[in-house]
Amino acid sequence: MSYEKQAWSKYDALKPEEENIENGAVVTDSRMNHMENGISDSSSTVENHVANKLNPHSVTKTQVGLGNVDNIEQAAKLDFDAHVSNTSNPHEVTKSQIGLDKVVNVEQASKSNFDSHVSNYNNPHAVTASQTGAYTKGEVVTLISEAIKQSKLDANPIGTILTTISDTNPSTYLGGTWIRYANGRTLVGVDENDDDFNTVQKTGGEKSHSLTAEENGKHSHSYQYANVNNLVRVEASSTYGRTAALNGQTGTSGEGKAHNNLQPFVTVYFWQRTA
Repeated sequence: MSYEKQAWSKYDALKPEEENIENGAVVTDSRMNHMENGISDSSSTVENHVANKLNPHSVTKTQVGLGNVDNIEQAAKLDFDAHVSNTSNPHEVTKSQIGLDKVVNVEQASKSNFDSHVSNYNNPHAVTASQTGAYTKGEVVTLISEAIKQSKLDANPIGTILTTISDTNPSTYLGGTWIRYANGRTLVGVDENDDDFNTVQKTGGEKSHSLTAEENGKHSHSYQYANVNNLVRVEASSTYGRTAALNGQTGTSGEGKAHNNLQPFVTVYFWQRTA
């Protein structure tokens, strides 16, 4: 029952007591009882409200910060622990679900068996040389020989001049293509500042040479008249003496043959790599 509020008036001393009571200006037993009953009713209402566990204020889960929580039944702690400790695949998970659908369900080797196999160096799989692509001893020797030969050939690129006292073509022991080079000639280093030697493979020089007049050194020969008694000395101031020119020739010498133009030498074979 809801409490009905009473109307109260200011006490008027000029009015009779009955009128003040009627106007609600006097606290009477009836009014006091009404207030006490109202207080009792209010207290009961408050207690009932406090005892109400059915969300009397209609509070929502969002208002208490649980808007994302689903309203589902929770497992008991004992049930949850029992489920966690269950190792017998309680969810019936399949090998396909965990990405092992291609794995065959066969017995696995023990760790000791595996370690023993790994440490076995006595060819436990009986692997043959042909299975591994291995070479025979003879093939290995040949490959090593060819590798050494190739390395020597690589050390003598095209254009290399090889000097040797053997007439064996280097292609037989180095590979590549070699030709005889500079037969009967000596080698001179290139000198860009000398017109005679300023480019590579330029040739020149002579094995023998005949001197030209320009190359012949300056020299003189003695001269003698056949009849010395006919000679007259003439002084510069003298008006006497022979005034005619005296002509004559000296005797000849030399044969005009070419001379040897060779430096001291030792002959060797020159080989040029061309390919």
